[in-house]
Parts: sequence; structure tokens; C-alpha cells
Amino acid sequence: MSDPKDKIPDHGQIRFADAEPQHDVSTLAVFVVDASGKVLSTAPLDKEGRFKLSSDARGASKVVIAPAPAKGQEPDLAKGVEFHAADFAQRFAGGTELVVPRDRWSIIFPIRRCVTGSIRKCWPILLDEIPNFANAATTIRLSPSIFPFCSPVCNALVEVFRRVCCCEPWIYLDPRIDQLKIRLQEVINATPIGPRPGPGPGPDPGPLTRLAQPISGIMPVTDVVPTGVDADLATNASADLLMLQKLNPSETFAYISERPYLTRFFCRCGPPFEVAQDFVHPDGTFSVCWNDPIWLLLPGCHVEYAFKVSQLINGQTVVIYNGVAAGRWFTQSSGINLTTYDRRAITCHSDPGPIDTGDAYVMLQDIGITGTYRLSTPNADGAFSVGTPAIHSGLFDADAVVDSPDTSKNRNLGGTLRLRIHFSNVVGASMKALGATHYRVSVAAVDAVGDPTGDRRYYDDTLHWLYYQVDPSHHITVESDLLGPFTIGAGASTRSNVYKIPYTDDRDWQDGQWHSFIITPEFADGRYLVTIEVFKNDGTRLRPTGAPALGDGAEAAAGFKFLQWKEYTGPTSTHEVPFAALTNLLWWDNRPPYSELVSLSGSGGSGADCQFLSGHGTDTLAIVFKAYHPNPLFIAGRSLVAYRGLHDTTGNAFTLPPVNFAAPTADVTSSPKTLNDLLGPTMKCSFALVLATSAKTTDGIGAVWGSAVANGAFALEKI
Repeated sequence: MSDPKDKIPDHGQIRFADAEPQHDVSTLAVFVVDASGKVLSTAPLDKEGRFKLSSDARGASKVVIAPAPAKGQEPDLAKGVEFHAADFAQRFAGGTELVVPRDRWSIIFPIRRCVTGSIRKCWPILLDEIPNFANAATTIRLSPSIFPFCSPVCNALVEVFRRVCCCEPWIYLDPRIDQLKIRLQEVINATPIGPRPGPGPGPDPGPLTRLAQPISGIMPVTDVVPTGVDADLATNASADLLMLQKLNPSETFAYISERPYLTRFFCRCGPPFEVAQDFVHPDGTFSVCWNDPIWLLLPGCHVEYAFKVSQLINGQTVVIYNGVAAGRWFTQSSGINLTTYDRRAITCHSDPGPIDTGDAYVMLQDIGITGTYRLSTPNADGAFSVGTPAIHSGLFDADAVVDSPDTSKNRNLGGTLRLRIHFSNVVGASMKALGATHYRVSVAAVDAVGDPTGDRRYYDDTLHWLYYQVDPSHHITVESDLLGPFTIGAGASTRSNVYKIPYTDDRDWQDGQWHSFIITPEFADGRYLVTIEVFKNDGTRLRPTGAPALGDGAEAAAGFKFLQWKEYTGPTSTHEVPFAALTNLLWWDNRPPYSELVSLSGSGGSGADCQFLSGHGTDTLAIVFKAYHPNPLFIAGRSLVAYRGLHDTTGNAFTLPPVNFAAPTADVTSSPKTLNDLLGPTMKCSFALVLATSAKTTDGIGAVWGSAVANGAFALEKI
């Protein structure tokens, strides 16, 4: 009987450890390869992993298990599991089964990984942060919900980057907690108060290595410590520091663990690698997937993703978002929302009506990026007039309190007002189908009963709108179209200073464009009527069916409505205007706020320029000042803070009396503070006084005026 060892091993069975039903081994084959890389023989695997070789593997160089190629194609042996030929043959000589571990065969059946999210462009918004009346360490945000205006970005390429970070676990009474508190205070000191638009495109961080092959085994980590300050940290630093100072040690760990941006100070992160890229979907969402082998993470390590978004605009690649450069990393792989404020970014154009009435309609939709449902305007009672104004008509978020102290109410307008008009253009409710081709905007002062007075001024500035064209390769070409002003019609129907209505199906218009610009400083401060008219191409005025004619040239009734937007949604969200034009009331006031330090009162204080004061610890000091807007209704906030020495960043805020509506420009005296309150543990020190007054004035996008600030200084000593 012959020895089994002398038998040529020509068949066997291969099993992939921990394989799942989707891992079909019958799609694979065994390739016997010589030293030059030539395939000597091929043996397909059946569904059980069995095979039969047609040649002796013992004389070959290696044996590779890899995907079987399609007919007429060469096998891709680089994506296979290799064995030394002699070792492979020896394993099957005794009829044993070859078990391939998962970390080896995963190169053949890689894991499909995906990240999903969305990318949008938001127009720069100056969120108003006004010092609190009582304490400058806190701020009042003036209705930030007034200003949301974002649109999805499409025709953009999303590149996905990955890195691995490893963090040492926290321990009870961990000394790094004190380091974290110090770091948070540094962030608070270094982060300016005011708008933080988030990660823009940022500088290119330099060449980033694209993975030539998937990573297998344990993912590498190098000693790269993150140094940037991301938006989450900057936004939450004050609140986080306050909580860490209050929590007991057992609660501190849980608090930090729930906030990955806090742990990043003490983590080591590897370099970023680009793993995949794909185009954004037409609705601004993205789903980028790639094949990955199995890899293991060491304890305390996790994966983070960052993104780079670019568009090909007019032949140039424009990076509109660079999360790698901005240090904006995500620990999750889904629900990722990216925001760019890059003005060059091209959005997916959409022009949804603010409401759906089922009818064709025209409406003043936005002032800036604020919906006009926030505007308190009387109902129109004529084509060019409104009903008798209430005390706060023409303001955003008006209330009915004469001397209202509410800083989030009664916001006056100012600066350049950008008007967005909605012309409905959907099937069955289309102004375009009714023949509306042009519009006209005019402004007139208003009298006490809501009627126009004085000269009417028509908007007549040159107005272009941008639109874009996209080819199959996602190359975006930006073009411009002149909307006006034009003169149309003839004779009595001649209409000047009219503009083409840019309907959504005319072109792919860029979002964030307006139909008219009212430069309010060109007018006296006060209330004004803003009127919108609609015309056909031949100058015929279009008016809603049943509306009385104006008698100034050709007119035609049509099945549409002029609407005033009263509420965001609901059955009473609009008011129908049954007249031949649409008129709304606006109140603008461009006068700035004012701040002045007048004198120090108590403990020897005076109105002198240089003051060195002394007294007992229980002696008091108050500040006499002016802080006003000529219309006290439009004061958004006032603060008065004394900062001690060189390093005081919190300050000691004086309590201020209510706004004096009867005499807003009169001198005001703060509540007193004792010398003990001001000096604290010191016996003597110098102080800086900062008085700030802010106005509510807005152009519908942000505050028109910054705070009016007055600075002063004095020295104080306890005796």
C-alpha cells in the first residue's frame, strides 16, 4: 500500500471562518501561480468550498484564492488570499480542511461602509447678542428664529476623510479635569462675542494621502494632538465650564463622556485619509459608500469622519466646505449635516410658496430673510393704503404695550431692505399662466390713518439675477439675466420702472436673490407704505377678479389673489387684499444707539476726567450715564460693567434702572455698589468701565447697528 504522503494533493475543501450567507464562495477559484506570476491552473470552488486541481501545486510558487474572473478577463490576484504552494499542498495531502480566518478573507469580501448626511448653504446671519440689562456676563438673543435662511447644495462632490483617535479612559478625580477647565476658560477668553458662521471652506491643509489599498488589521494611530477649536466647543464652552465647576466627581465623568468635543483635548489622532467620494443628490443629501476590509480598534479608540465639499464652477474647482481644515470631525456615520457660508456655493434652486391656498397669488414673502408674517402691518383697505396703524404697526414682532420693555419685540427696520416677492407658479395656481410678466415696487410715506402722502418713489435700480447651467459632468456655469428696469406698454398703458418676474421654470435661478432693494437711509425716519403691482407684457395691469379698477391705462381682471402674510401657518395665516395692488406698512428708523459716561456718584466721585477714589469698604459708588435710542422703544439692551485690573474678564455688572420712556436722553444713575463689592480681596486697584447700548434696528438679516460703547476708568482704594 502506498504512503498517503506520496499522493498528489489535487483536491480539498476550503472554509471561511465566520462567513455569512452573503459570502458566496462559489464565486471564487483557486489559482496555482509560478514564480513569474503566470497562472498554471485554475480550480473553481463549489458552494461547499470544494475544489479539484488539474496540476500539482507542489512545484509552483504560490496558490491564491481570489474571485473567479468573467469570461475573457484576467483574474485580479491582488484581491486574494495567498499561500506558499508547498504549504498549501501539504495541508491537503492528509485530506484536512483549510480554514481561512476572517481577517484574511475579508479582502475578498470587504465590508460595505457608508456615511450619509446633507450639505446646505446658509446666508451669513448676524445673530444679535446684546448685553443683558442686569448682567453683561449673559446675553439676550433677539429672536434668532427670525433669521433662518438656508438652501440645499447640489451638483457638488463630497470627499470623505477618516481618522482614528484613541483616548485614555477617565479616572476618578482625574487631574485632566482641572486642565480641561483651564482650557475651556482659554476658549472663552479667546472666542469673540458675535456671529460665528461655522466652518467655511478654510485653508487647504496640504496634500492628503488617498488610500491606495484598504487598511487591514489594526488601524494605525500616530501622536497627533488636535489643537483647533471646533464650533461645538466654542458655542458650549461657557455652559460646560459652569457645569464642570458645579458637578461632583462621579457626575463629571458622565457629563464629559456625553460630549465628544470635550474629550478630544486628551486624545491622540491619526492623520486623515480620504476613503471615498461621490456627488451630492439633487435634494442636497449624500450617501458615500466604499469597500473596507475588517479592521480592529484598540480599546479606547474610535473612528471619526470629516468632509470636503467642492463644486466645479465656471471651469474652476471651488472648495465650499473643508471640515478637515476646520477640524470639524464627526463620530457618527449618519445624520451628518454640513453647513457652508461660502458665498460662491451654488444651491439647488427651490421656490416653494410659503403657503398653499390652491389659488394663484402674489405676496411680499420676505424682508431680508425674515418672513413677513413677523411684520405687523394693518390690513390693506385700498390699492395703495392700509387701515389706521396701531401703536407698533410696521415693526417685527410687535406687541400692544405702549412702553414695552420686551427686548425681543417691536424691532424697527433700517439699512437696506431686500424684498422677496412670491409669484405662485404651480399647476392650477400659476401667475405665469395668467399672463403676469412684470412687477413694480414703490414707496410712499403714510399719514396717521394709513393713506399715502407726499411723492411716490419707484424702485428703479438695475437688477440682475444669477442663474446656472449644469452639464452631465456636474460642471456649473453661472450666468446673469437683467430683470430691469424696463418700460413696457404704450400710450396710457406705458409702465416704467417695471421688472421681469423670474419664474422658477424660466431658469435655474440661484437662491438668496431679491426682487427689490429699499435703501431706507434715503428716506426720513418713519412709517412707509410699500406697494407691489403686477402687469402683462403689453402694460396691462392685472388685478384680482372683483377688485375695483384704478383707471390708469389698460387693466384686466384675473383669477389670482394679493395676500398679506399674517401668521406662519394655519387657517388665518393670510389676509386677502381685494384691490388692484398689494400694500404693506413698514416702519424704519436709522438713528443709532448712544452711550456716554457722565460722572461717578458717591465715595468722592465726580465728573472729572481722572479720578482716584478712596473710602471705607461699606461706602458706595454709582455711575451716572446716558444710554438711549431717540425712540426708547427701539432699545435692545444696556449694560454697565466695571473690570478690575488687567486680568478680570467677567467684570462686575451694575444694575440699571428701567428705560426712561418719558425722557430717554436724560442722565441715568445705576444702582450703587460697595467698595467691598468692587475691590473684592484687594485693597486698591484700577477699574475700566464699559457702557454698551444696543438698538433693535434690523434689515431682516441682522442688526444694522453694533453696540454703542463708552469706556472710562478710575482707581479705587479702601482705607
